[in-house]
Amino acid sequence: MEKYDSKTVLPPEETGQSLERLRDRAYRGTNDFSAAYTLYRQQINHGSIDDALATIRHFTFNRNPPVYFHLLEAQAWAAKNNWEKSWNAWSKFEEVKQK
Repeated sequence: MEKYDSKTVLPPEETGQSLERLRDRAYRGTNDFSAAYTLYRQQINHGSIDDALATIRHFTFNRNPPVYFHLLEAQAWAAKNNWEKSWNAWSKFEEVKQK
């Protein structure tokens, strides 16, 4: 699916913060998208796909995150080989990107 999409620009990851600190910032109830993105990347890098998926879905489920969060959700579902959910998240990414 990514093969046919233009490259999505992602923000730089924050550095120098523990997973615990990032988790606290991301789940504090605010829209700290930078902390959530960095937490997601760290979780992916450590092979914690379920945790990364929970992090990203925390923002895509009931909030209005940056468009690329839907792409990250699609990537996490693909990492779990759940192609239907990956496709659904990818479709949402494409839909939101057009707005």
